[in-house]
Amino acid sequence: MMRDENRTKKQLIDELKVLRQRVADSEGVGTERRQMEEALRLLVEGTTSTGGEFFSQLVRSLADALHVKFAFVSELADPDGSKLRLLSFWAGTELGETFEYATEDTPCKDVIDQGLAFYPDCVQECFPKDVWLREAGVKSYLAIPLVDSVGNPLGHMGVMHDQPLEGGALAESLLRIFAARAGSELERKLAEQALRESEQRFLLKIRERMLQQLANALPALIAFVDRDQRYQWVNDAYAEWFGLDPTQIADRAIRDVLGEKRYSSLLPGIETALRGETVHYQTDFVASTGSPHPVEMSLVPQYQVDGVVSGYFVIVFDISDRVNAQEADRLHQEALAHVSRVATIGELTASIAHELNQPLAAIVANAQAASRFLAVTPPDLGEIDDALGEIAGDAKRAGEVIRHMRDLLRKGEHREEIVDMNSLVTDTVAMLRSDALMRKVSVAVEFGKDLPPVSGDPIQLQQVVLNLMVNAFDAVSQGDSDPGMLVIRTSRSDGRVKISFTDNGPGFPNDISEDPFTPFVSSKPEGLGMGLSISRSIIEAHGGQLLAENKPDGGASLRIILPVDSGEEN
Repeated sequence: MMRDENRTKKQLIDELKVLRQRVADSEGVGTERRQMEEALRLLVEGTTSTGGEFFSQLVRSLADALHVKFAFVSELADPDGSKLRLLSFWAGTELGETFEYATEDTPCKDVIDQGLAFYPDCVQECFPKDVWLREAGVKSYLAIPLVDSVGNPLGHMGVMHDQPLEGGALAESLLRIFAARAGSELERKLAEQALRESEQRFLLKIRERMLQQLANALPALIAFVDRDQRYQWVNDAYAEWFGLDPTQIADRAIRDVLGEKRYSSLLPGIETALRGETVHYQTDFVASTGSPHPVEMSLVPQYQVDGVVSGYFVIVFDISDRVNAQEADRLHQEALAHVSRVATIGELTASIAHELNQPLAAIVANAQAASRFLAVTPPDLGEIDDALGEIAGDAKRAGEVIRHMRDLLRKGEHREEIVDMNSLVTDTVAMLRSDALMRKVSVAVEFGKDLPPVSGDPIQLQQVVLNLMVNAFDAVSQGDSDPGMLVIRTSRSDGRVKISFTDNGPGFPNDISEDPFTPFVSSKPEGLGMGLSISRSIIEAHGGQLLAENKPDGGASLRIILPVDSGEEN
């Protein structure tokens, strides 16, 4: 910059010497002398501004100094000078719009190619294809190139007028002085711009390096894909997933890396991301080993400054450990539920035996009666038929009891079925009828009308109902209420099925009433404290809630709330 300032000072001094000589030679010519003095004053005014106002003030002062309508200064838009970009343009009474234009078939091309160009009149005839000259009514043109400290072209500066331009030598001298100052300022501006761009590139490289390090440190697969569906960048984890080096993926088509089948499955999400919408979904991603892994994938659009989507980021998290843990937890919960069912059945041994003894005793009695009827001569076939019919009915009853026990004791996979909760409650109440009689507990059931079905595992849901009823029997048996009472109500509200169990026992003790679902906490001396905890886990796994509270007038109330089956709700 010091060299540029020295050159500019020398150039200005030389031009001012010429101008002072012209002033001295024009002692007797008052008009020209006044014009030159006025030009010097305007030169000083035009070069005092800095920053963005410099060129605007300079062209205005130049137009005033040479008494012309138009003045302009430009910079090269292309290195070869085929295009120029106006930095400032004085249009007679105000600053005009700046724009970029081609120099072909304009006088500006002569300036860039040959140096000073002066057309004192009839410039339109010399450049008939220059539409702007004709529309603006320009007749004369004077311009010189702007160069840097080593003579490289930077742009040009000049004036135009709607009248012939007189005093060519004086105008040229004044223009050279203005141009020397403009060239110096333009070189300084371009140097500062180059420095800023260099700093920005340096900071960008640092930022890219930091982002690369950060992306490589994250437990995720990260890539950037452009609009042409080609990888522009991937982190180490992404490349390792496919058994490649990052340089082997860069600029490759995503279709080639993922494979046709996987690419086709992701294409709808890709198209959504290219429309500017972020996409999240869970899918399988095949690793270099050929085995699929469950992953969470996000496609995040990247925008340019003008708001156009330039591509999208691919962010992938391998969730195999989470999925495996969830599966292990599910199996654990199923095992706990099975243990709980076995324990509950163990508590109901006497009731089950009673339920089986009744039909078995009836079968024995009917079989003996049939035998006696056969011994009669002639045999009473009508009585025998009735006895056999009753034997079949009692056998069916016994079979139903055994089937219920077998279902509850079975350890198997979760089944998703449409469940009628009214029927499920009816079956469970029938199963526990003998237990209720032995404990002297009266069970009342109030079924809601038109109760919609729910979706779930019928065995698990029956386990919950069974557990809540047995708990109520135990609570009532411990209390002072006589007779004991359990009321079961089913209803529908707000798109959900509700089943409530209300007893007249002592309620939950104070030490566990805040959260009776805490594992290993029980109000029964021999209880494990797992029944309610497992029951809540089962209901929550079905998208519902299990709530418990003590009633103000005594006893406890538990409510099962389940979502209505989606098909029924629709």
